[in-house]
Amino acid sequence: MKRMMIAAAFALVAALAVCAEEDYSAFKGLSKEQRKALSPEQRVKYKRYLMMRRYGGYIDQRQPDSGKFVFVNAQGTVPNAAWTNQYEIISDAFSVELAEARHDGEVTPANAAETVKKSGGNAGVVVVDQQGLPSLLIAPEAGWGIVNVGALKADNPAADKLAHRVRREIWRGFAMVAGSPNTEWPQCLLGSICSLSDLDNIQSEAVSPEPASKIQKHLLRLGIKPFKRVTYKQACREGWAPPPANEFQKAIWDEIHKLPEKPMKIEFDPAKGK
Repeated sequence: MKRMMIAAAFALVAALAVCAEEDYSAFKGLSKEQRKALSPEQRVKYKRYLMMRRYGGYIDQRQPDSGKFVFVNAQGTVPNAAWTNQYEIISDAFSVELAEARHDGEVTPANAAETVKKSGGNAGVVVVDQQGLPSLLIAPEAGWGIVNVGALKADNPAADKLAHRVRREIWRGFAMVAGSPNTEWPQCLLGSICSLSDLDNIQSEAVSPEPASKIQKHLLRLGIKPFKRVTYKQACREGWAPPPANEFQKAIWDEIHKLPEKPMKIEFDPAKGK
């Protein structure tokens, strides 16, 4: 059951990102008969449209005193765009703020902690391309990890395969720096890796329940606190919602912030003194 919940959470994260970007104009004013005629794919999108119309999507309230987990790119072999989608997946999975930075100098185990700190992170992973280092180095007690593209390209893989390996090692690097051990759950990102082919065979972009729980707890020890995710409608009611970003949010904003038609009148009563 827990494993299913973790997978569902990742699916929800992906759906939330899509909700705010899709065009829902085709669903406005549909009759009951038209709704019945929708294809299965259209019905899924229609449900997202209803969610956006009723609640305005989801927004995050970040804690101002929370630290960040930083990913530092110190190489030029694999384009940064090949793995940056992992940042959003990780951030949304654990409700924590991530940052990315560029470092032009050499990064080794001797200066990795300093590089992470100067890049604004309480902890972090640095991506390098060097000879002589393994594909993944981890120092959880020091708050850093190193992903080495040099070791990942040892067998001259195609560009897409190399990018896949980097994405997996970035995920594993984050999880292990954040206090997670290996796991024996099938297809978990944190399964036992003994070769590059083992890394190639991992298709999952999720971790199993046991390491996920440990990651959440250890991130707090690193000073990285989870943010609060609520609907835009709830944020408006609580008084901290940002200005509306689309027509759905504007309608909710106007509804909640409008003045009442018959406002309460409070008059001073001299006899009561109030």
